[in-house]
Formats: sequence, C-alpha cells, structure tokens
Amino acid sequence: MSKKYPEELYQNRSMRKRKPDNLMRMVNCCAFSPDCHILLTCSDDSRLHLWSAQSGQLLAKAKGHTGPVKCCTFSPDCALFASASHDRSVRLWSSATITLDQSHRRCVETVRFSPDGMWLVSGGWDKQAILWDVQSGEIVKVFSGHKGAIQCSAFSLDSQFVATGSWDFTVKVWALQRVEEQERTLQGHRGNVSCVCYSGSDMLVRKPHHQEHTGNSLVHSKRLSLFGTNFTNTCSPEVFK
Repeated sequence: MSKKYPEELYQNRSMRKRKPDNLMRMVNCCAFSPDCHILLTCSDDSRLHLWSAQSGQLLAKAKGHTGPVKCCTFSPDCALFASASHDRSVRLWSSATITLDQSHRRCVETVRFSPDGMWLVSGGWDKQAILWDVQSGEIVKVFSGHKGAIQCSAFSLDSQFVATGSWDFTVKVWALQRVEEQERTLQGHRGNVSCVCYSGSDMLVRKPHHQEHTGNSLVHSKRLSLFGTNFTNTCSPEVFK
C-alpha cells in the first residue's frame, strides 16, 4: 500500500520552492517520519534539522556530530531517528541522544532501520556493514566482503535481508539469520552504486546517471530469488528519465 502524504505538500507550491534560511551548507539526505508529519534533514554543517512537513517551519535542531552528516532515517514507530557521519560515528536520537560504539574506522555514509524496528545497519569507507541491536546499542554482526566503500543500504520488508551498494560497483545481499550462504553479490554496474531499495518483494538498484546516456536507470529484479536456484539472469533494466 502506498504511503499517503499530507495534501498540503502538493497544494503549497511556495513551500516546494522555499530554501530555508537555517540551511547554510549542502544538504546530504532527507527523510519523512512514518506518520508524514516531520521532515528530517542532515547536512555538511554536522547538524540535523526537524521540520514540520505541512508548514515548513523549523521544529528543532540536533547537534552532536563533529563532521558532515551524510545519512538520516526514522525508526518505523517514529520514536527514534538515526544519523551517520564522516566523524566515524552512528547516532541514535531520542529525548536522550545515544552514540553507538565507534566501530567504524572511517567515515560512515549510510544508516537504515529495519522495518520491524529491531535492527540498524550502517556502512561506510571501511568497506564494512555493521548490524546493530536498536534496543541495546550492541553490535550483532559485521559484514565484510566489499572491496570499496559502502554508500547505501536497505532492508527487505521482512527484515531478513540487508542489501549494500558500494564503490566497488557491486551490490551485496546479506542474510541476517542464515548460517550458510551469508551473502550474494550482484555485479554488472560500471560505476559506484549510489542507492538501493526494496519494492514489495523486489529490489531496485539505482545506477549513477553518468553510466546511462538516456538518464538514471533502475534495475528491477522481478523474479530475483537471492538465495535460490534462479539467482542469475532474472534482471531487466527499466529507464526513468
């Protein structure tokens, strides 16, 4: 079922054109809260901003990072939001900010909650993806295998798999519960993988625009069985201009 955003977002044209005075540096990521009431943004000024999605009014600022904040996301229940920074830290924010153990050795590029709210995954320049327990803040698993920095990540809707996109031109899909066959690798890109996401039971992977003369493209895996016999030769490209 598609998410219904506030009607005011479509009606208020001036809001779409507005550049808030509070944003002084490059904005790297934005995310709506699951209830669509709050917009979260992060930027190179090391801060996060929370905005009213209806009015565009600044509600709060979150300070604590000491480097550019590259990624931000809400938990499914709206109780927490997470951020990843080039200061090598991942932070969980609530009324009391929780800083997770600095287990990343270099800049962190991506952070995502699992749909069930139990897990958090982060990845960055150290080529590792770290799975965290949201409740305890402890590390559950460290996924290694990429030969380049990890730029993006996404959980499957059942929270059983996590996909990571890397500067090594590959996407890896990791099984969180299985002992055997911990990962599968999707190859074929000619550049850095900048975004990956799941759509229903499928997965969408965004290629950088410079790889395609016709515009940005999405690889749509309609019958992709990541841990089954029909893993290969099931992808068909679809181009969106």
